[in-house]
Amino acid sequence: GSPAINTGNDTTCAISDQRGVPRPQGSACDIGAFEVDYPPTVKSIICADANPTSVASVKFTVTFSEPMTGVDQANFSLTTSGVTSAAVSGVSGIGSVYTVTVNTGHGNGTIRLDVPVSTTITDLTGNALVSLPFTGGNSYIVDKTPPSVSSIARANPNPTSAASVNFTVTFSESVTGVNIAPLSDFT
Repeated sequence: GSPAINTGNDTTCAISDQRGVPRPQGSACDIGAFEVDYPPTVKSIICADANPTSVASVKFTVTFSEPMTGVDQANFSLTTSGVTSAAVSGVSGIGSVYTVTVNTGHGNGTIRLDVPVSTTITDLTGNALVSLPFTGGNSYIVDKTPPSVSSIARANPNPTSAASVNFTVTFSESVTGVNIAPLSDFT
């Protein structure tokens, strides 16, 4: 409730207060020697690769409200559906943005990266994350089953004396990139 909170001049305030708390913590710097030190939060977890996917590993971009420390594999968990053996395999980054790599395991389904209550991630002054667990991030759709041709049926009357005929090709799922020229997908 202090009138000094968020009323400082951001162009002239120091980058941290007397205790080392980064400035600003709110919408603007606080006036005086101390910055109100708000507890850190997870701002977002978004998919960083193409989605849906069939690859062996994917990346998530995790953004925190401020620079953090202690960010490693053990501080994340996965929520999966239909996918087995998925696992967090790496973490890189610095400050408030990190990239978390996840092996997609086996099967078809979804994978979401979460930050559980048990995390030990803290901000630079030792404040623990709040508003946990964080389960509001994006999910990958994992589809490791390749499409197949379900049927090929002649679309014209048979027999015919026409110079060409048409066929209806049905795939097991939606496909893209089906070509007849210059490199035909059909023989």
